[in-house]
Amino acid sequence: MTAPSSGCAQILDTNFSSTLFPAAVAIHPDGRVLADDYSLVRRLNLDGSYDAVWSGLASIITALTVRPDGQIFAGATYDPLTTRNMAIIDPGVSANSIGAFGLGGDIYCAALQPEGKVLAAGFGNGPGPTNLIVRLNPGTSEDPSFNAFASFSVLNLTVQPDGKILVGGYFGLLNGQVQQGIGRLNSDGTLDTTFTPSPVGYINGGVKTVLLQPDGKILIGGDFTVLGGHTRNHIARLNPDGSVDTTFDAGVSGSGQNVNSLALQANGKIVVAGHFSTLAGQPCTNVGRLNPDGSFDASFEGSASEGWANSATLHPDGSILVVAPITTPGGQILFARFINTDPATNSLTRSGSALTWWRGGSAPEVWRTTFEVSTNNGASWIFLGEGTRIEGGWQLTDVSAPANATVRARGYYSSGRFNGSSSTDEKVIGPPVIVSHPISHFVNAGDSVHFFGAAGGTEPISYQWRRNGTNIIDSSGISGTQMQSLALSNVFAGRDQGEYSFVASNSFGSVTSRVANLSILEPVVLLPYSEKTQWKRPGETVTFSVTAFGTPPFHYQWTRNGTNLVGANESVLVLTNLQLSDAGTYSVVVSNDYGEGYGPVDILRISVAIPDSLATITNDFDPGYVSCILPLPDGGLLVGGSFVSMGGHGCTNLARINVDGTVDASFNPAPAGFVDKLALQPDGKILVKGYFDSIAGAARTNLARLNPDGTLDPTFVTGAAEPSDPLAVQPDGKILLTRYDAWTNYLIRLHPDGTPDPTLMALVVDGETPGNVFTIVPIEDGKILVGGTFTEIAGQPRTNLARFNADGTLDSWSVDFLVTGSFAVQRDGKILITREDYELFGYPPWRLVRLNPDGSLDPGFTPVLCEHSYTKLAVQSDGKFIMAPGLALKRFNPDGSEDPTFVVVGGSGQAQLAADGKVLLLGIFNNINGVPRLGFARLSNDPATHLLEPGDSMITWLRGGSSPEVWHTVFDYSVDGHTWIPLGEGTRIDGGWQVSSHGLPAHSTLRARGFVSGGNWFVEDFLPVGMTLFPANSGSQPFGFLTRAAPGQPFVIEASTDLVNWIPIHTNPPAATNLIHYVDPESGVFPQRFYRAHAP
Repeated sequence: MTAPSSGCAQILDTNFSSTLFPAAVAIHPDGRVLADDYSLVRRLNLDGSYDAVWSGLASIITALTVRPDGQIFAGATYDPLTTRNMAIIDPGVSANSIGAFGLGGDIYCAALQPEGKVLAAGFGNGPGPTNLIVRLNPGTSEDPSFNAFASFSVLNLTVQPDGKILVGGYFGLLNGQVQQGIGRLNSDGTLDTTFTPSPVGYINGGVKTVLLQPDGKILIGGDFTVLGGHTRNHIARLNPDGSVDTTFDAGVSGSGQNVNSLALQANGKIVVAGHFSTLAGQPCTNVGRLNPDGSFDASFEGSASEGWANSATLHPDGSILVVAPITTPGGQILFARFINTDPATNSLTRSGSALTWWRGGSAPEVWRTTFEVSTNNGASWIFLGEGTRIEGGWQLTDVSAPANATVRARGYYSSGRFNGSSSTDEKVIGPPVIVSHPISHFVNAGDSVHFFGAAGGTEPISYQWRRNGTNIIDSSGISGTQMQSLALSNVFAGRDQGEYSFVASNSFGSVTSRVANLSILEPVVLLPYSEKTQWKRPGETVTFSVTAFGTPPFHYQWTRNGTNLVGANESVLVLTNLQLSDAGTYSVVVSNDYGEGYGPVDILRISVAIPDSLATITNDFDPGYVSCILPLPDGGLLVGGSFVSMGGHGCTNLARINVDGTVDASFNPAPAGFVDKLALQPDGKILVKGYFDSIAGAARTNLARLNPDGTLDPTFVTGAAEPSDPLAVQPDGKILLTRYDAWTNYLIRLHPDGTPDPTLMALVVDGETPGNVFTIVPIEDGKILVGGTFTEIAGQPRTNLARFNADGTLDSWSVDFLVTGSFAVQRDGKILITREDYELFGYPPWRLVRLNPDGSLDPGFTPVLCEHSYTKLAVQSDGKFIMAPGLALKRFNPDGSEDPTFVVVGGSGQAQLAADGKVLLLGIFNNINGVPRLGFARLSNDPATHLLEPGDSMITWLRGGSSPEVWHTVFDYSVDGHTWIPLGEGTRIDGGWQVSSHGLPAHSTLRARGFVSGGNWFVEDFLPVGMTLFPANSGSQPFGFLTRAAPGQPFVIEASTDLVNWIPIHTNPPAATNLIHYVDPESGVFPQRFYRAHAP
């Protein structure tokens, strides 16, 4: 847009200049402009400079609404990190948001209801395909009585004087009813059925902006060209009932063809902003004005040749704030003000018992007015009533108020892009009242400062600024001492620091503003410091420190999230026994007699999941990647993928990591191709699947079995396997996988030695093509869950999920919805699985749900939103489960609610649990929770509890905490550590498993083995039986005892004084003999002490 030529209806205000390009624009009652600067809210002085800046939101602000109490509602796009998209701002506080909160989704528009409640709407803030229209109480809580929603984005909310709400946007349904692009709600959120319905085809585009005229007619703008069977190019007018006003036809055309905002003057003229080259058939680029009848107003000259106009907003003084690229003699600006040569009429009169607010000319047309009275200079206001529209303004009759009281009239109108913000105009008569108090400033010596204050009352009003209670006058570095805006330049403490206020006076008297402090910092010099983030586990200790230079003494005050910490007044801050509530942003203010310095900003995050040192070794694969990990019962790992070395050792595509994190150099079967699946058979042998033609120096195609030491098991022989096939092992050692053969795909089962098991060979079909099986999970009773993409399996119709009996026959069990991805079984037999339903969920269509054992949906489980169809699940013994539903790894409680103690930032991927409960994370990332990790990390977790306890008739294996959930257990014992005699399969009990026993041989070793849910491996616990104790020779002799273990089996001796809290006191390395003699040197320190021994 170019600056208008002389003789036009508007003149560029060269005293106003701003570099902002805001979406949200609102006018405060004091006349100053509020505008967004992406994630900030700025308040602009009369010259366009910033008076104040408020933060608190991390995303783009899109809507601003001035509430009746003067506070400002800010709506923004949704920020997933902070989960905030709204804030309440106190204009009396500088650089602060007093309440940031979030309800989900992007906020595009906000409007004010008469009772002071704020309506907000946008996109994506509802479940599934809905977009909620929410109502907020005067605080920040959501009003649950208001229930309204649209099927797609809402860009405008306009409240009518009768309380009804016009809704514009790109939706096709409003409250579940067909209403395309424009609709109307009752004040309680229900659909107004008296408004002309807009069925499919009623409008061929979206409604971006809605504006209400005094006669009840409705102006709309957007990107439509057809409305209700009438040609209407992007702008139209509706009758109050929603039907098209055929007398109004003022369209736009040209590149872009969009109307982004409308502004209605009190004289009925309409300012139009958007992206167009003609308006009402006349050349006009992006900004123009229409007469009330829709004809082109040739007196208004506008031309925005670059880009488009975001919005046009009317100021109470009649000027027009335009957000668009504007070419001026001094260069291009993005946000400008134009002075309207058509004056704004704005006066408030009192005659008898009637109050009349006369409004006309270029003043903004308001949709609602209120009248209030104050008898204490504005300290409090009494509501008199709502104004009634009359010719030329608004009126309230039958007013009873003291003659010398202050009367205020307020009017509300929409503003900004899509008319999605709300502005306030006010007029005051009577004794003066403060409309805007000055705010405090903290600046450095040499800076410039602006104090602004505004008063209302019968004009004229005079101003006098004061410092420390004494009037000040214009002088060098000080100007505006008798104006609304006081300017100070090159400030220094000796002259300018102090308390500032102003006195406003008129013919009725005077009133004094609140005090604002000017603090001039001659700051402490702090050691340069860069912001950092520290990750800690609950219960750990963190230390923050700062180094200051300057003239002592120094005074320290540490803060968390901006709030002072009591007693934190040293240069070093140490926090012990950290809890979730300790997480936040930490900083420190260091002061001396000459000023203050603001210290480092550290972010403290608390999570049970912190990377340990293991990944620094396993990340050392060059070149290549890790694609699969197999935990081993002894705490070690097998790592498969595509690489040529790891941890400095040459090992190709398959490596073993010892318990201490070192690479086992003796293990190097070197498959000639990548490895993508690993599984452990009950005898400890290792199944390897991938895309290779040899392994351990012998020819094998894609599938082979290794001995525990990495040598090839020549007794295992089978045909080639497809590299992407699933692989699962049953407790009896049998192998489940698929075989692709001659354009057919089969689910098959092999005996432990690789020979075919003829009891299971099921053809997998997907329509007219072969189907695919992606996941195979053995479950209790020997049954098998199979998931993939198929419509038929074993000759029976099944959709993507089937269950087989132990004998290989197909179970009648099925589900009636589409399932995708992986699944896992919880301890109660319920199944976690991903469900796909575009119609029910919208996009993304995937939700993790839980099935009862009979296949029905479990209503007690909260579905988890997933951003992709395949999600690996790791289930803990306490019922919690870990998964990556999107870009972050998360842990969920058994009912599907998110566990806030488990926070992972930086990456996600496929996770599984190690025997000790630690989380093995495999994915595409280079940093996890602030620790460099490349593609693989092992994370700490809550404690894993597992205890094997023999009894007189029962053996119990208790499992809890983060221990991996097992779905099947077996118990056995050995007297030599080599030959194991079965005791039977375990029965699930609360908190673990049990098997009956009628005594075990002395000096034997008990073993419990559990097969991990959803995994291809097992966990084990060992317990030496028959611990032999010998008494101390005397009270001065230490206590000792004998115990046994399997030969070569390491074990840990623990001690306790209460049988509850156990501490390790001795770790025994593998020994040739199974008899161990241990003497406790500290036994005499305790009145009593108990001992136990178990495998690590």
